[in-house]
Amino acid sequence: MTEAKGPIFAAGFQAITKGGYPVLLLPDVNNDARQREGKPPVYHWLPNTVRLARKENGDYKFSFLHFVGVRDEETHVGATGTEEVAGALVGFATTSTPPPGVLEKVKEEQKARFRGSNDHFWGWRSGVEPDLRPAPIVSNTMSITDLAPGSDGGVPVIDPPGGGGASGDSPGGAPMPPTGVVAYLTPEA
Repeated sequence: MTEAKGPIFAAGFQAITKGGYPVLLLPDVNNDARQREGKPPVYHWLPNTVRLARKENGDYKFSFLHFVGVRDEETHVGATGTEEVAGALVGFATTSTPPPGVLEKVKEEQKARFRGSNDHFWGWRSGVEPDLRPAPIVSNTMSITDLAPGSDGGVPVIDPPGGGGASGDSPGGAPMPPTGVVAYLTPEA
């Protein structure tokens, strides 16, 4: 009994865009063996974009809190002297999952492309409906910047979690872009 083992990158990607949402597909490494046993082939999907998430009413999941005040010894522990304070906190949610219905259209396109194909990994030769599953994502880094340099003309770089040091390299070794704000996403299981 052959089980789906996971996507194989050596077989290449299939890019399919439906409803304006690009999705990358990878075949399962055991697709050929599964189909010989009468099981469905498995195709793993990866999102190809990250975008701002929306609420059910269509508004973005976004918040902005502007604050102003005076900081002195009476209002802040450890403050010396008096100074005006102003700033803002920006929060937003991102998503990479396509909206409902898009994955079904991607699956239909995938079936049309590979129905009857003899390709070892991509071919759909059995009469059993293919299975479309999300590819496991174990790490994902996203950076966001306001593109405004500081007063000295430099752009701040924030070290990523897990290292990278002063060079600004990411944990995987790829150079990180100079950024003003960096957000680290970890997909939930």
